[in-house]
Amino acid sequence: METLAEQPPITGSEQFRPLALYLVPDIVEEPRVYSARDAEYETETQARFNQWLGSLAAGATTETADIEKEPAGTNLLESLRLAGTQSPEGREALNMVDTNIAKAVFEACFKENHVTATSMRRDQEGNLMQFGQTADSVYRNAITMRPDRHDALKEITRIEALNGHRIDDALEAGKLKDHYFVAVSIVPGEVPEDDLGPDGDGYFLDRLTFVVQATTEQSNGNVTTESGFVAGVEAGENDKFEERLAKRHDIQALALVYERLGQQPQNTAKGLLGNGLYVPKDKMPNGTADFMRWCDEAADEVLGRDIERKPEDYAALKLVSKRREASLNDVRQKIREDLLAAVGKLEMPMQAVELMWHIVKKHTTQDSFRNTNIDPKVFGRAAAPYIIKVRQHIQNGTEYLAQALMQKAHEESIISGCGGGSSSRRGGKSTSESSDISESSAGRDQFGLRKFTCSNGHTNIRPYNELIPSCQHKGCGAKVACK
Repeated sequence: METLAEQPPITGSEQFRPLALYLVPDIVEEPRVYSARDAEYETETQARFNQWLGSLAAGATTETADIEKEPAGTNLLESLRLAGTQSPEGREALNMVDTNIAKAVFEACFKENHVTATSMRRDQEGNLMQFGQTADSVYRNAITMRPDRHDALKEITRIEALNGHRIDDALEAGKLKDHYFVAVSIVPGEVPEDDLGPDGDGYFLDRLTFVVQATTEQSNGNVTTESGFVAGVEAGENDKFEERLAKRHDIQALALVYERLGQQPQNTAKGLLGNGLYVPKDKMPNGTADFMRWCDEAADEVLGRDIERKPEDYAALKLVSKRREASLNDVRQKIREDLLAAVGKLEMPMQAVELMWHIVKKHTTQDSFRNTNIDPKVFGRAAAPYIIKVRQHIQNGTEYLAQALMQKAHEESIISGCGGGSSSRRGGKSTSESSDISESSAGRDQFGLRKFTCSNGHTNIRPYNELIPSCQHKGCGAKVACK
């Protein structure tokens, strides 16, 4: 009988290397910053990107990309299968699994005032590797594997892929040795709530969190992308999504930052993401944390707040973030073990991804009862009060009275992450019901294709081997049952 190879534990020792802290500079009157659109190679980048898009259109005419034909280890499912083997490929695959788990856990648990970093390296052919895949493969899968999303969200994914090509060309030109490529991703205001939240693209809508990504080349040739999470609205606990959009301050604040950097302000998600900036490293010695400070100071001005923003606090933010992330090492280990144990029941790559998010929800929710690094609100307004009450019982030594509260927290918990990663209450089945893993992925069952659109154009995915009478999108209800 085939057995899993013994796997090394996840440790956090690498997260406590001494960090050099620098004072954050103010924005000077004559900034040495320019837009990606003004790069000397932008015309060639656009042409190469359009050619790449054309190749996708020619080769991805089916509902999803045929990623099963990719080399082993190029997606999460293949990496899980390889990770149980004692071989160099198995160790590399386990690395990819761990990287995917870490990214999902950190995005689920930390939604503001947090910086997380992802390192990329080049393979033997010179391709950038991200989460164990070539960056090209990551972008290709993002575009082809979710074809029925809102048009605005598909356009945002295309812009992210364009920025990937810009980064490739900036690296080739040596630009990222002394610059950051900075791109900002905000919640698009023209997209319905259902398409954005946990059942959609995974935006955190309570605070309209936006992400500042800064990519640069290190002295060893590796490429690092730092992602900083910043709140985009100050809203009431019970404010509806439309009210939060009306109160958002992120667009005005970012406009001020762009102006102070000598750039044309942008007022849409596509405009901001598509007009990335090349910022000299000496202007951002602490990377993304410096840009986050500029955003917070601009937000203070927009909202009329008088808050002292200490440069040293932002300089230390990366270390604080690493300590938060280290508090989740045991959680990451448990998620890895659960995924490896379930790999034999997985058939499609998207099943692995969606199962991972379900397992992330289970273990991060459980950890939140004791881990005060996690804000209970990241699990949704319904779950947060239960988590808070459980913590009170634990603090008072009456944990035995909190079992029902823990169960309710798990039932109500929802999590979200960038690029559509999420796990919500709508799944129906418990995460522990691994025999029903196939329910978490679109495909075929005894009734045929599970994924379809209603008469109003909304995408639905039926539970495995079950029929539904009407569209599941909020406010629709169009009949979809066979006559």
